[in-house]
Amino acid sequence: MAGGVKALKSGSLLPAYVRLVNPEALEQDHIPSQVVYRDKQLKVFLDEFKVMKAGFPPPRLIAYGPVGSGKTVTTRKALTDAGVEHVYVKAEPTAYGTLVALGEAVLKKRKWGLSFAPLWGDIEAALPKQCIIVIDEAERFAFRDERRDELLYYLSRTRDLGTVLITNRYDVMRSVVDARVLSSFSAQAVYFTPYSANELTAIVRERVKEALDDPSAVEGGALNLIAAYAAGRGGDARYALDLLRAAIKHAVVNGLDEVTPHVVEEAKQDLERESLSSMLTSLSPTHKVMLLALHQATTIGELYTLYNRLAPTYLLEPLKERRLREIFLDLQIAGLVETTRKGAKWLVKPAPWLPPEFLEKLKASL
Repeated sequence: MAGGVKALKSGSLLPAYVRLVNPEALEQDHIPSQVVYRDKQLKVFLDEFKVMKAGFPPPRLIAYGPVGSGKTVTTRKALTDAGVEHVYVKAEPTAYGTLVALGEAVLKKRKWGLSFAPLWGDIEAALPKQCIIVIDEAERFAFRDERRDELLYYLSRTRDLGTVLITNRYDVMRSVVDARVLSSFSAQAVYFTPYSANELTAIVRERVKEALDDPSAVEGGALNLIAAYAAGRGGDARYALDLLRAAIKHAVVNGLDEVTPHVVEEAKQDLERESLSSMLTSLSPTHKVMLLALHQATTIGELYTLYNRLAPTYLLEPLKERRLREIFLDLQIAGLVETTRKGAKWLVKPAPWLPPEFLEKLKASL
């Protein structure tokens, strides 16, 4: 129907094109009218918040699951529907940085320079009664900063304060060494599995209904193709939404009246080029060299050895294991590494979604 016209309800004829009525519905952080295929997890949250409002202590929960499995949107949907006071922050690479971010969200100003206890004291005094603190991407500080125990201790020892940690690492609590924290921060686990292709189709279909004046402007075949690509990236709903948004944007820019599979293919190429360019620009030389080593290694041990072997070639110093683990964690969080366990060993390889030209572009950027 490209270049065609549609009969509007009024009977008039206008050039047809994709029209947005709610562009926010295409964003990852949008809270949709319904969260599909997460009824079980949503019920866990809602039940906990319901008993909290009835007088029980606020809950401590950890939402586990891979990237794009609905952890954040389900958590925020439950908090909104339950009408619970809450503060949402994304974790920083350190516990103190995360506390500062929390302070900025609560106090409406960024307080650097205060020591840990006074800053927490200011935050605690400003928090509303029976409040939930949500820390997303908690693995960012949990595995690299020993002060994580201090932060979790404060969070777990404050009356009328509940906590939700969101993480894609199932072993996040293994990083905790303080016995007091392990005792006081006894959290209920809420598990999120990757979405299937059919589930992803339903998710993007619901977003299209919210975003466009005419949802039929996105063909069923286009929705299925978006879902198939996202399923190939581990069931990542975030990628599905990124690709949907890119395809609709492509249609709007080019004055098209429909989003077809062909439009999705073109949008995917544009999205991957932009993503690859942005990623290579943002990565430090140390991260790039580790990615280079990743293309030759099969285990984490081999990866660290290869990094230190390659580092002098790129005028970098060899690093100790602790720093190497931090760099590797950064790559995991960015979704650039795929890990699997075989016996006592962790096997590693580049994420399967990286395009064939990635290695050459990586080398050229060093």
